[in-house]
Amino acid sequence: MNGWIIAFSLAVLLFLLCWKTAGFSSMALQALAAALCFGLAGYAWQGSPFLKGHAAEAPEENGQKDDPFITDRGMFFSRYGEDARALITSDAFIKQGQYAYAVGWLKSEINQRPNSAMLWTALGDALVQASDGHLVPAAKLSFEQAEKLAPQAAGPAYFHAVALLGEGHLDETLAIWQHLLTDAPEKAAWRHNIEERMAILERLKSSLSDESH
Repeated sequence: MNGWIIAFSLAVLLFLLCWKTAGFSSMALQALAAALCFGLAGYAWQGSPFLKGHAAEAPEENGQKDDPFITDRGMFFSRYGEDARALITSDAFIKQGQYAYAVGWLKSEINQRPNSAMLWTALGDALVQASDGHLVPAAKLSFEQAEKLAPQAAGPAYFHAVALLGEGHLDETLAIWQHLLTDAPEKAAWRHNIEERMAILERLKSSLSDESH
């Protein structure tokens, strides 16, 4: 049995145990599915799930959870230019858990460049982080403004869906990601990543459905 099968089996087992024995609400279970989705996806892409186990380097310990916007935005937004440079500072604040500073910094940058979809998306993410993972109205408005400014870009909608997933809105997230895939060029750099995450979420949903019958 390879590493991927073991990891996925353990994830499903954890999911079912929480459902059966811990009395989690439906929303809480979907939020757990979100965490498992990103954890398994990270293992699949950054590790080598089909190879024998080997010692890994210890991750940097900063006491903060990974922020999907920081780890994934390179798939959707440019790594160069004034906006990308501005995010170096907000990234540093977020990694240190100083979310209010990140929000303030991004607002000041948006005042200078109000038509930047990247900055509005970053602000939406920072507001989610500052609200303990909740998609508060200000964050929702920020994501929607980014989508309005760049309706053909996948990044704003993708990260809006990530925020929805963190709140447990699994079906809505899947619908948004499916729409992105439908409209995306076949060779879009991020297509495979979204397909992988959707597959993980669908498997978790299927496992739950099977157990309920």
